[in-house]
Amino acid sequence: MFSLISECADNLIQYMEKIASKNEPVECRDLTAKYTTDVIGSCAFGIETNALSNENSEFRRMGRKIFAPTWKSMLRNKLRDFFPWFYQMLGYVLPQTEVDKFFIRVVVETMDYREKNNIIRNDFIDTLRELKKHPEKMANIEITESLLASQAFVFFLAGFETSSTTISNALYELALNPNIQDKLRNEINEYHVKYNGDLTYDIIKKMDYLDKVFKGTL
Repeated sequence: MFSLISECADNLIQYMEKIASKNEPVECRDLTAKYTTDVIGSCAFGIETNALSNENSEFRRMGRKIFAPTWKSMLRNKLRDFFPWFYQMLGYVLPQTEVDKFFIRVVVETMDYREKNNIIRNDFIDTLRELKKHPEKMANIEITESLLASQAFVFFLAGFETSSTTISNALYELALNPNIQDKLRNEINEYHVKYNGDLTYDIIKKMDYLDKVFKGTL
């Protein structure tokens, strides 16, 4: 999985080099949202979302829609929070949103494609496939396409929003504190040289100052 994240990071570097060559300002919040969308799409769904290179990426568009307030979404949330019993009854009547339909389609099509082509990636989608094959593991719960899609939606939301917010805040603080930025860059460069550019998850965990920067951000 780390290799998939690394590939997305390489795409981010190329994207940033293009912006730097034009001497344009960077909107960190949007930048990190695109990056984490690509990471979640690759690691969880096995899909190249191309959010960095394509402004019209469907995954990125859905990421925006999730947090765009509408009267329908507010009604759904209020009903779910304050009248869960009523929401359970009314939920079958309320029409599916575009986001709901999108995640159902992505999950169903991806699962069907992997089943037909005998593809195993040991990612989140494969976990859902296993659950669909063995519904007895979820006692008293009907395994439907909507249920599986909702799990994928929660996984996407949790990974995309939390990670992008943390990274963008870290970049903002580093921009305000160039001395800390330089110290962090030096540490990363030292490890990059030490391991001939072959950075792994275990090597990154050894970067003490990087760890302090992110803990300070949180």
